[in-house]
Amino acid sequence: DALPKDAHAKDAATNDGRFPARVIAEERGLVRLQTGPEDPFWGQLTGRARLGDAPAVGDWIVCTRGPSDPRARIHALLPRRSCLTRRAAGKLDRPQVLGANVDVAFIVTSLDADFNTRRVDRYLTTIWDGGARPVLLLTKLDVCEDPDPYIAEMERAAPGVDVIALSAVTGAGMEALESRLRPGETTVLLGSSGSGKSTPINRLMGEAVA
Repeated sequence: DALPKDAHAKDAATNDGRFPARVIAEERGLVRLQTGPEDPFWGQLTGRARLGDAPAVGDWIVCTRGPSDPRARIHALLPRRSCLTRRAAGKLDRPQVLGANVDVAFIVTSLDADFNTRRVDRYLTTIWDGGARPVLLLTKLDVCEDPDPYIAEMERAAPGVDVIALSAVTGAGMEALESRLRPGETTVLLGSSGSGKSTPINRLMGEAVA
């Protein structure tokens, strides 16, 4: 659901044609925007907008778009409720924004060689500092003969954080994952390459979108 849930986003519509939209992708200085179930469209920053922070995925922005305009014009970035960041290589004073206005962040690690509690601990710090709620997602359950020791190790590493073990191949654990997806909340998946982020998304969507 791309419609604004935050009060500041709902109030962004004005009589001069400005309206709120959400950033769903970034590419080469342009951002992909969406306002609801309609098709997404491209947006471009105005000179004034470049003076502030650049929009990141998950941000709400204020823009205008004429009937014949190929791109919307972005005028302002709305305040962020939460912000997940990491240190950008070579830019010690400017962290990289991973996602804005996130409610729930799934930390994805697979039940194979990717299993790493230290990496999970770093993700937990990022999520808590950013104001989101973490959930641990242990993927590739179908290739693990005995997942119980791995689950117990994660529960010790992150006390109080929900742990879900699943297999997107067999469907085991998918119901528990779906129960954490709630209307009006924004959920992200964080994890290393090959940890199993795409397969659960594709299974939830019913097609290969990731």
